[in-house]
Amino acid sequence: MKKKFEGADDLDWSLSESELTGTLLNHESSALLFGVVEGETVLEELRDLGAIKKLEARGYREFRVDKRTRVQHGDRFLLWAVHESDGSEYLLCDIRTRFAEIDWSGTKIKALFWEWLGFQDPKGTFAKDRPPLPGQEYPGLGVFRECTRMLRNHIGKTNADVIAAVPEYFHNAWLYSRTFCFRDPKVEGQFRALVRDLMPQGLAATSHAIHDGRVVDEQGEIFEWKPHHQVFPLTPDTKAHFGTDEYQKMVQYSERTFRFSTKNS
Repeated sequence: MKKKFEGADDLDWSLSESELTGTLLNHESSALLFGVVEGETVLEELRDLGAIKKLEARGYREFRVDKRTRVQHGDRFLLWAVHESDGSEYLLCDIRTRFAEIDWSGTKIKALFWEWLGFQDPKGTFAKDRPPLPGQEYPGLGVFRECTRMLRNHIGKTNADVIAAVPEYFHNAWLYSRTFCFRDPKVEGQFRALVRDLMPQGLAATSHAIHDGRVVDEQGEIFEWKPHHQVFPLTPDTKAHFGTDEYQKMVQYSERTFRFSTKNS
């Protein structure tokens, strides 16, 4: 029997079905990041942060923002560039975001959801010591930190109370975990237990083991990854949630309770 990623069902989010999928703002996407930041501004900032220099080192030139993109219920920012090897244009960055109202301790707050952050090198090849992660088609571009820093620099313009993500894979959650925490302390504790017990074997091996159903708990039950809300708080009220004794004690208890290992296939 598979063991679900327990914890979120025990904490009352007070969300209706429509809110779980997001109370979306109904508008068409523009080439604006978050609907408020011009594409040219984003390009300039990525250059200042050193991201464009890294992309140029990979052979990319003639960067442009796609102004034709339209998606329903959100914003999509696409960065294209020409590769010097063949003169063809390739998609390098795909950033999809949306706004939604969620319940936070009985109050409706504005959440900026990072639906998809894609930074992949379509001309790259995977190194033997850096195998692809689950769901990864191409190697990364090595600009994740610069791009997420750029995103955070403009969050204040959105008037959001939190940034939220629902990581599809373990490795997504691990990348976010430097600044994000799961709102449910039980889920956060389980995640930390996974990191503690499995990450010594490496990120790719850990994420594949979880995705392939090869991770078991102390009872030998298969652990199944379930997406949950991972949050970066932006206001005093939302930040306070993660600093309470109740939250911290539940995280520590959950982390101590769970033990995970990888079974032989």
